[in-house]
Amino acid sequence: MIEPKRIYVAGPYSSEHPEEVSLNVQQAEQAGRDLLAKGHFPFVPHCMTAGWETDHRLDYEDFMRLAIAWLRQCDWLVYLAPSPGADRELAEAWARGMPVFYSVEEVPSVGEGKQDLAVAFDAEEGLRGPEVR
Repeated sequence: MIEPKRIYVAGPYSSEHPEEVSLNVQQAEQAGRDLLAKGHFPFVPHCMTAGWETDHRLDYEDFMRLAIAWLRQCDWLVYLAPSPGADRELAEAWARGMPVFYSVEEVPSVGEGKQDLAVAFDAEEGLRGPEVR
């Protein structure tokens, strides 16, 4: 049976258009709520740092260091869509052998399936999300 997991939500944040930033945050928040409803413990960096980009003491690399530090505390990653930051988070998850899901729908609910997850590799697609065995 699947036990509750700490799940990092990776997806776009930045944009030149404030309405796109708002949409990116809303999509990440929804993913976090959906993961919590499945019985997991999501970490949604979009929620934690929304608006911090206006603090001129901080730059992009400060945000990425923070993101990677939190990612390293998680068990699984949900990759919502590509962006420079989300792609770095995805690469970190792969380097750690962390199961990666490409949608919230792929994430098993707590209590479902078996606990043994393995990251699958498809020769044409590259690394893919975990397979429940």
